Amino acid sequence: MNRIDSPAYRDEQWRGYDLRATIPWLVLAGLLTAGLVAGRVFFSDLTDAILTVVLVLVLWPALLFVGCYRAITYTYRITDRALLVDRGFLHRPVPPIQYREIAVVDHGGNWIYSRLNIGWVRVSTTDGRSVRMPSLRDPAAFAQLLRDRAKAAA
Repeated sequence: MNRIDSPAYRDEQWRGYDLRATIPWLVLAGLLTAGLVAGRVFFSDLTDAILTVVLVLVLWPALLFVGCYRAITYTYRITDRALLVDRGFLHRPVPPIQYREIAVVDHGGNWIYSRLNIGWVRVSTTDGRSVRMPSLRDPAAFAQLLRDRAKAAA
C-alpha cells in the first residue's frame, strides 16, 4: 500500500520524555555518590568499601538506562484524528485515544519540574480510561492543544 493511500494517522506534533526530568535524579545520585565516597575515607573495613563501589557501579548505569530508555521510547503524538501514546517495549501498548473520547485533560508538576518547565499531562476518556504522560516540556501548552482538539471533535 502506498503511503499516500494509507489510512494512517497524519502527525501534527510529537512530544516525548524530556531529559531535563532526570536532572533532580542526577543531583540526588551525585550527592549519594559523594556521600558514599566521603564515607569510604572513614571506613577501613573491606566490606564497606566493596558496598560503596557496588552501589556506585549499580546506581549510575541504572539511572542512565532509565533516562535514556524514556528519552528514546516515550513518545506522545498528536495526529489529525487521535492522541497516540507509546512507552516502548517495557510497557503495554496504549490504544489510540480519539479526540471525541476525551473527557478531561489535566496537567501539573512538582516545584522542581515547574522550574524546568516540564511536567505531566493526564487524559481521561469518557469510557473511564486514564493515560498519564510524564516529563513533557511545556505541559500547559500540550494540554491546551489536546483540549482544543477534543472541543473541535465534539
